Amino acid sequence: MTEKLLIFDMDGTLVDTRHDITTSINYVRGLKNMPPLAQNEVLEIINHKRDELAKKLYDTDSYLPEDRAVFEEHYRDQCTKNVVPFDGVVETLTVLKKTGAKMSVATNAPTEFGERILKAAGIEYFFDFIIGACKVNNPKPDSEMIHLIGKLYNGGNLNRESTFIIGDNYTDITAGKNAGIKSVFADWGYGKFHEEAKPHYHAGNFSEILTIVA
Repeated sequence: MTEKLLIFDMDGTLVDTRHDITTSINYVRGLKNMPPLAQNEVLEIINHKRDELAKKLYDTDSYLPEDRAVFEEHYRDQCTKNVVPFDGVVETLTVLKKTGAKMSVATNAPTEFGERILKAAGIEYFFDFIIGACKVNNPKPDSEMIHLIGKLYNGGNLNRESTFIIGDNYTDITAGKNAGIKSVFADWGYGKFHEEAKPHYHAGNFSEILTIVA
C-alpha cells in the first residue's frame, strides 16, 4: 500500500476557533472605536481574499503593523480559551495514524499560534510538522508550504497520487492545485465553496476523509 501524506489546514478544518478569532478581532476594533462584529460576520469576511481583509475588518487599505501587533498580542492568550476539535477529528486522526499515514498542518496563522491551538485542542501529537505563514515567503494559496512539508519528509519529492491537502477555503484547494496534489474541500468548515477552485473531493464530515484517502 502506498504511504499517504495528508496536509491539513487548521482553522475551520481541524479545529473550531471562531469564538477566539472573533474576540481578538473585536478587541482591536474596540481600540479603534469601531463596533464589534458578530461571529457570522467575521466568518463571512475571512472568506474574502487576503488583500480585502484589512478593509473589511479595520477599514484600512492594508494591515497596519500596529493593528497586526495588537491582534497577535491579544490572540496569543485568547487562542487557547475556547478551541475544540470538530466532530470526528480525534477518532479519524487516530485511525489514520494507525494506518501509517504521515500527517502535517499547513496554516496561514503564525506557527506559534498553530502549535498553541493544536496543543490546547489535544491533537498536536498527531502531526509531524506544523507549518505556519512565518515559515515561508508565500503562504497559501501559493504551494510553498506544501513543498516545504514535502522537503521535510523526503527531500521534496511529492507523490502526487498519494498526497492530499484537506481544507475549508479556496486558498487550500488552490495551494494543492499549484502543487499538483489531490485536494479535499471540508464542507463542515468556515469557507464557502468556490467552483473555480475545483477540488478533487468533497468531505461532508471529517470521518469521510478515511474513505477518500483509502
